[in-house]
Amino acid sequence: MIHTTLNKLSGVNYFKFNLFLSLLIKMTISNPTNELLAQQFLIELFGTFFFIGVILVVTTPENGIVPGIAPLAIGLALAVAIYFGGFNTGGAFNPGVSLALAMRNSITWYQFLVYIIAQFSAAALVFLFWKYILNSNNV
Repeated sequence: MIHTTLNKLSGVNYFKFNLFLSLLIKMTISNPTNELLAQQFLIELFGTFFFIGVILVVTTPENGIVPGIAPLAIGLALAVAIYFGGFNTGGAFNPGVSLALAMRNSITWYQFLVYIIAQFSAAALVFLFWKYILNSNNV
């Protein structure tokens, strides 16, 4: 069925579709870096979750945190996240840093997309965790 559908396409469209299909197969099946990208996605997800989680906890006045300790805690959280995940991803944990890494060709644009998805997913998850579990009576 697929072969008959492909035969019905014109030469140019068939070439474009075939090129797209071969790129898709290479990206999803035969590309050995997919395992690395999955690891990088998880590292960016957990690192960003930890980093933003610390920011939310130490900047909530109701938690009784000493006001002057927040910058130190945030910096320490970023340092810990970079220490544990920076060897694999470059320690971006921030869309701005990911963009800078992609623009200077330290990471590919495909990796940039993976990092951005991980970082925004982590931000949404940590906010939901903070709002409904850690801080449910204050929000």
